[in-house]
Amino acid sequence: MKQVTLSFHKGFFLTALAFAHIIDKHYCKPQPGPGISCFCIPVGEILSCLSTASGEPVLPIPGSSHLQRIVNAGRMVGYDKYGFATCFYCIITNGKGRILTAFPGYSRII
Repeated sequence: MKQVTLSFHKGFFLTALAFAHIIDKHYCKPQPGPGISCFCIPVGEILSCLSTASGEPVLPIPGSSHLQRIVNAGRMVGYDKYGFATCFYCIITNGKGRILTAFPGYSRII
């Protein structure tokens, strides 16, 4: 069975499975769990944020083959894992540009 993907830019793409993870784990629910960051913008805007991030600098994650992009959206996009409103979001990809997850705030390793 072929994986459904959304290609934002050559070498930067999102699978249906990864997007389901982002919505399931990082989209605001009435009471997100402790330590969970969540987007509070419409789903279409999350996709737009992911798309525009393809041109952002890529940073290695020490001790991992994964990469991260940290983006300032210029407006509030959600709440970080501490419950604070944030305009930053982080996208984690594998070495080939496949988005693994995205969430408001920073990753634990910058």
